[in-house]
Amino acid sequence: MQISKHRTVHTLRTHFYNKPRRLSKINVRKAPGPDGIPNWVLRDFCPYLSGPVCAIFNASIREGFVPIQWKEANIISVLKVSLPQSIKFELRPISLTSTLGKVLHLLVFKSCSTLAARLTAASLVLYERSRRRMLWSI
Repeated sequence: MQISKHRTVHTLRTHFYNKPRRLSKINVRKAPGPDGIPNWVLRDFCPYLSGPVCAIFNASIREGFVPIQWKEANIISVLKVSLPQSIKFELRPISLTSTLGKVLHLLVFKSCSTLAARLTAASLVLYERSRRRMLWSI
């Protein structure tokens, strides 16, 4: 991602070859999304799938494109109470999205929040330094 010719935004890269933890921590009791990939497959075969998944994630981040299959969702209605009186008020929608899409979302969110924290800390340090300089010059 380019801001100008001289400045670039922090590049996000995932490294699943070294850390297949994300796939190994997937909850197998949750329902799969519209892609139909069961969560137990992702968890149990994470040593074998982490390389290809990492390549897909890195390509998605580099190209700025998320696969359409990861954006799709199955909406299911769940009852709030055991005997509903009205369909409008006593059903709750549940959105089942792709597990790989959720993992990518989590990785990007954590990378961006870490970067934001670093930038905030750096700007506070610069502010304090400039403030001290201003006090010394008075």
